[in-house]
Amino acid sequence: MIDSGASKSDWVFFDDQRSYHETSIGINPVSNDNTNQIAHPNSEIDAAEVERIHYYGAGVLGDLAKAKVSNQLKSIYPNATEVNVNSDLLGAARACSSDHISIVSILGTGSNTCLFDGYEIKSSVPSLGFIFGDEGSGFSIGREVIKSFFFGDMPESDRENFIAQHGNEVAPILSKIYSAKKPNYEVAQYAAFLKDTEPEYKHYILERIFNSFLENKVKPLKKNSDFPLNFVGSIAFHFQDILKKVCHVYGYEVNRILERPIEKLKEYHQLNG
Repeated sequence: MIDSGASKSDWVFFDDQRSYHETSIGINPVSNDNTNQIAHPNSEIDAAEVERIHYYGAGVLGDLAKAKVSNQLKSIYPNATEVNVNSDLLGAARACSSDHISIVSILGTGSNTCLFDGYEIKSSVPSLGFIFGDEGSGFSIGREVIKSFFFGDMPESDRENFIAQHGNEVAPILSKIYSAKKPNYEVAQYAAFLKDTEPEYKHYILERIFNSFLENKVKPLKKNSDFPLNFVGSIAFHFQDILKKVCHVYGYEVNRILERPIEKLKEYHQLNG
């Protein structure tokens, strides 16, 4: 089983007796052509032993993307008799909401949101990728951190820490981002800077980011319903206190927040095949 986001991919190989967990780079067959190749990770499991595959991935939108991923997996695991390819959003929903109806959101390097009825995705707000969307994501947070530094909106103590970590020259920072194979991932790394910043500054950035996320990604699905919110992803997990605070302002109940869905997905497929 594979759960792949923009930054990393989690692999679990398991049967009744064994279970192995591997991590590799993120894979996106649609929005980033530089990261669209799947490769068997270094594992104690021989590729020839794999009989059934469940793949959940970013960018798996439509039949063409599914076929592309499926064909790659079949070439790596030629003895697999069953290959199931689905979006990372369905994986997130099955991991944290398989027993109830809820709004499920991924907040990691990118972002995505859907209404899940406990069995399938009923509706979603289109995910437009990091150029046109990704509200609430690590990319959107990192972009605001970079802008606030160069536009002079960052507190002096935090500016000093930023310079110590990244320098204060525009050209090297932009060159590294624009020349990267995964520019969205490169920008998202700056979100981690907020972990140790002044509380007022951290809240200033994150409350605006999460407000935009709720307005654009959750509110269109929530309407007048009482469905709780479930979250998956590093941004939701590490900044959950502020995320919960903003949700509370909107009157939204937060049920579960998982940093990574792979173990819950494993439990799901052990029960459901």
